[in-house]
Amino acid sequence: MKYQWILFDLDNTLTDFDVASHAAFEKLCEELLKVDYTPELYASYKVHNGSMWQAFERNEIDTKYLRWKRFDLFFKANDIEFDSHEANKFYLFEMTKAATLKVGSLDLLKKLHGDFKLAIITNGLQENQRTILDNLDLTKYFEAIIVSDEIGASKPSKEFFDITFDTIGQEAIKSSLVVGDNIGSDIEGAIGYGLDSCWFNEHGKVNNTDLKPTFTISRIEELLDCIYTN
Repeated sequence: MKYQWILFDLDNTLTDFDVASHAAFEKLCEELLKVDYTPELYASYKVHNGSMWQAFERNEIDTKYLRWKRFDLFFKANDIEFDSHEANKFYLFEMTKAATLKVGSLDLLKKLHGDFKLAIITNGLQENQRTILDNLDLTKYFEAIIVSDEIGASKPSKEFFDITFDTIGQEAIKSSLVVGDNIGSDIEGAIGYGLDSCWFNEHGKVNNTDLKPTFTISRIEELLDCIYTN
């Protein structure tokens, strides 16, 4: 088979980040901020959270700043007075409690484990990603776990992939497939590094970029056809 290594993104690829984030934000509103949750508040938070992650991926800020600044911006936009550091800590803890797997992802890992070497490559925060992997009993499936927060680099940067292959071995470059849901960080990063890629496009998003993933799937289990027939 063509591939020996499968490099998985985590959030919204193997785990359902959107479900966990929504649940954690509701708890934040109700239990810590003591304000009524509304879809509009959550939409506002996502705007500011997204802008901070985009800045991090452009190497403009670090994750220490990201952690609290996203809440600082959200609070200022919605006239809420609360400590941003405390809010971030509460939110991250609740996210680890609410973490769930994408449908089919556990069965997929069980089938791949043993036939391929698996790794996690994630733009995420250390206290979240490793705890979630442990809580969901996923850590045992992976030869390596690369977390942007720990290495000081993020997808799609070359530095992120340099560190990844320094970790798993340079020979893996020729036999790796990157799997992820984000056409920017995951697929752009893979293509930029000369790697094959599989875009997990669960919701049928339109690809408005010039990026052409090697494969596109709408269900995670479709990955099996991509790798066992190549």
